[in-house]
Parts: sequence; C-alpha cells; structure tokens
Amino acid sequence: MERGWTGPTGGPVSAVTQELRLQAAEGVFDSIAALPGVVPEQVANVQQKAAIRNSYALVGMLFTPVAVVLFAFAIWALLFDLNAASTFPYASGPLSHWMVWCAMALAVRGGASAIERLVSR
Repeated sequence: MERGWTGPTGGPVSAVTQELRLQAAEGVFDSIAALPGVVPEQVANVQQKAAIRNSYALVGMLFTPVAVVLFAFAIWALLFDLNAASTFPYASGPLSHWMVWCAMALAVRGGASAIERLVSR
C-alpha cells in the first residue's frame, strides 16, 4: 500500500499539493464551525480524532521499516547458524536464534497491519 497521497490517476502527489489539501481540510473545519447549530466542541472533537488518526498512521508507517530490519536480522542469524556468515552481533543467548528475530518481525508487521486497518476506517 502506498504511503503518500495519490492523485486521481494513482500517481504521487507533490508536497505543495498535499499542503493545499491540508489547508483545504482546515478550511472545511472552519466552515463546519460557522454553520448554524454546530457546537464548537463537536468541531474540536472531530479535529482531535483526526490528530489521533494521523498519530496512529505515523506509528504504523514507522513499524514497517522496523519489521524489515528485524527480518534482515533473522536472515543474518540464519546464515550465521548455517556458517555462511562469519559474524553476528548476538552469537549466543536468546537473540542468537533466527526464529526469535523472525517472530519479532512478524509481531511488528502484524501490529503495523492492525494500525493501518484502524486508520483506514
């Protein structure tokens, strides 16, 4: 799944366009607040939920590279076990097993997927 915003053709959107979209979204909140019968607390609640959703999206985005690094360590540990790699930072102990690294990578990637599903709702 692409992390950046995409345009109508599916291509990436420039940073300037993204900034204009964010300004337009802020203008929508101001327009909603100006409508009769809309309580300012409702607008603040919507803005707070949007901020929380953006925070979750940032955490989910950061989890994916962490999972890739953990998978790389799993492969490195496996190669060390097969004597194909000469060194490994954790030559003994629980972190010397490739299965531990793979399990950590799967757990982090599963967390990233769960956060992405939460954000996309």
